[in-house]
Amino acid sequence: MPALACPSGSLLPQWRIPAKAVLLAALLVSACSKSATPNAADTPKTPVTQEDRLIAQARAALGPEDKLLAVQTLRLRGQIFDAKNQLGGSIEFLFKKPAHQRSEFQTTTQDKVIECSNGVEGWMASSEKAGQMKFSIMKAPTETQNIYTSLENLYFYRATELVRGAEVTSEGPVTYRNNLCWKVSFHYPNDMIYVRYFDKTTGELRGTVVQPNGAEFVEEGKMMVAGIAFPTQLQNYTSDGKLTQTVKFTSIEVNAPMDDKVFEMPSLIALRAEAAKEEAASKAPATTAAPSQTTSIQPLPALPANQ
Repeated sequence: MPALACPSGSLLPQWRIPAKAVLLAALLVSACSKSATPNAADTPKTPVTQEDRLIAQARAALGPEDKLLAVQTLRLRGQIFDAKNQLGGSIEFLFKKPAHQRSEFQTTTQDKVIECSNGVEGWMASSEKAGQMKFSIMKAPTETQNIYTSLENLYFYRATELVRGAEVTSEGPVTYRNNLCWKVSFHYPNDMIYVRYFDKTTGELRGTVVQPNGAEFVEEGKMMVAGIAFPTQLQNYTSDGKLTQTVKFTSIEVNAPMDDKVFEMPSLIALRAEAAKEEAASKAPATTAAPSQTTSIQPLPALPANQ
């Protein structure tokens, strides 16, 4: 798998301070276009440069080219364990072309965190008590980073072809975790870089370091789904080499049916009303009771069963 990690360097969604996603349309070349013309990364490519050849080898290690090009959606479910191998909760990742993403984490105490994007705008939500969720609008750079992550997972090392200003550079061979590897860096605007280490002989991915924070992700094991190799678990390390958590995948589905509604943002009117309440509360006299900051919602739309 190219990049299951959130850009923050954690498999768990992180609540960061973002801004308007208006820059995204300018960054994306064609990934979010609804044109009938295929995206560049959805068609076969003849390797020309050294980087092209390394990517072709890495893709071949995952599976046949026709299988990779056929991927439209990914659904991954797993359990998260901490550094002491204690169960922390369950997680589900949803990806859908062109650049949709949703991650949902639920703790063992039933607390829930959701981060979602339709490729243009995104939202986040966290549970405050049973049956209630607090929503917020996702803003750049969080949204931009999430789009890069979506593209990285769906286009198998060819996502840079869809982003203006993105490029791939290579150096090596280098030794990485006792393996002789090619070091290949996937550069995106705003200093977002996925540094990958591919086995020099087989092309298999040995690990990924996400810059600028230096978080490291190491894949272990292999399961074949729809003719494509996926890891059975993914370990997350800090920049100084400390293991923080491990995701052990319980199921992976390729091209499972996904309704676009799963990625849609909740009503902007409701979100803006919530923001107005918070602003009013911050300006209210100390003797004035602050309005509630939670919003009761209906259950989020469920995915249809895989057919």
